[in-house]
Amino acid sequence: MAGCNATIARRLYVEAFPQRRTPNERVFPDTYNRLRETGTVSRANSDRTRVRDENVEDAILLAVEDDPTTSVRQISRRLMLKKSRVHKVIKRNGLHPYHYRPVQELHDGDNQRRLNFCNFLMEKSENFLKCILWSDESTFNREGIFNLHNLHHYAAENPHVKLQSKHQRRFSCNVWAGLIGKLT
Repeated sequence: MAGCNATIARRLYVEAFPQRRTPNERVFPDTYNRLRETGTVSRANSDRTRVRDENVEDAILLAVEDDPTTSVRQISRRLMLKKSRVHKVIKRNGLHPYHYRPVQELHDGDNQRRLNFCNFLMEKSENFLKCILWSDESTFNREGIFNLHNLHHYAAENPHVKLQSKHQRRFSCNVWAGLIGKLT
């Protein structure tokens, strides 16, 4: 009726079904091509009716097993799948994205220096410790801000993965306390 013209087909649809939502203009040529190629207007293998493809699921799980730090986006790009499908497979198989816990790198002799500092505090008078305002820790360094939200490790159980950062041998300053009051 529209002579393969999507604009005319859309106008005819609106005239025939004024109470319905008007579809996008692309729907008409897509439907025509699907009907010509497959003999049906139904979409084959839509996500809602798709049977679980074991090969695809195995490929996704293998990708996570090979590199547990990979992202859903990387897997979906590599396997040419939707991110939502990759995420569903990972979730269905009981894998969770655990985040790294930052820890300070330790070197030989660091334990002794920490022990010496603790002994120093123990030898001081009780008034010394009362003059310290204990605060939260903050690190300043040349590396800038490090976003741990983008780093994760997929596993069925929490592997308590750690990421060494804020090395003591680099330019950095850990601020964690301030002295207030007078020592007597």
